[in-house]
Amino acid sequence: MNKILYIVGAFMLLFSLGACEQDLPTYSDDQARLNFDYSQYKSGLVNYSFTFNDKQQDTVWIQLNTMGYLSDRDRPFELQQIMTGRHDAIPGQHYVAFDDAAMKPYLVIPAGKNFARVPVILKRDATLDTATFNLNIALKPDADFQTGYVAQSSMTVTMTSQLSQPTEWRGAMNYYFGTWGPVKHRFMMQVTGKKWDDEYILSVQNDYNMVSYLISQLDKALEEENAKRQAAGLPYLQEADGTLVAFGW
Repeated sequence: MNKILYIVGAFMLLFSLGACEQDLPTYSDDQARLNFDYSQYKSGLVNYSFTFNDKQQDTVWIQLNTMGYLSDRDRPFELQQIMTGRHDAIPGQHYVAFDDAAMKPYLVIPAGKNFARVPVILKRDATLDTATFNLNIALKPDADFQTGYVAQSSMTVTMTSQLSQPTEWRGAMNYYFGTWGPVKHRFMMQVTGKKWDDEYILSVQNDYNMVSYLISQLDKALEEENAKRQAAGLPYLQEADGTLVAFGW
């Protein structure tokens, strides 16, 4: 009896698998779509500061990926700025406009490809010395491409000439070095001689021995700095809002 039940069960399982296989939907949407690639910039946010260099112009690269079939022809697309009403970047003043002739060669998905890397060309305007401006980028839908996933339908680039939180200061950095602040960041630069920009953070954050050494170095320097400040009748090193600068876990 058990043998019969086993055979019947096996037959039903095979039948079920076969039915599931037949029920699998096939991709039949002829409309191609574009998503912003968040693999490099989590949550679609890029923080950029000219404070780390003396350049008058610099470039941040972003990537868009296609959804749908590949094509045997080049497919141009358009990007647009979405205004927020809060320190929106001004095209031509803070960045090279997406409809500028210099951008045209980059706004295309090449034949047989499923992605495009696009430069966001930032300009060092005097207004960046005292404020941070935001550039919210989205696809301008057309016959070739519509927007894809809602969660990956835009990318935001912030720009300033002030010291700003690096894009990579998150997760492990918050755990090892605490919440970011401009006073803390500047102190870290002074003590280590490093910029603590995205490039440097990526080079050290997964090296436990280096991180331990840096925390020890910063802790010692902070202790010495606070002793000097106390002797001079000054408060411990702190941010503008009164948050004390501290390191370690």
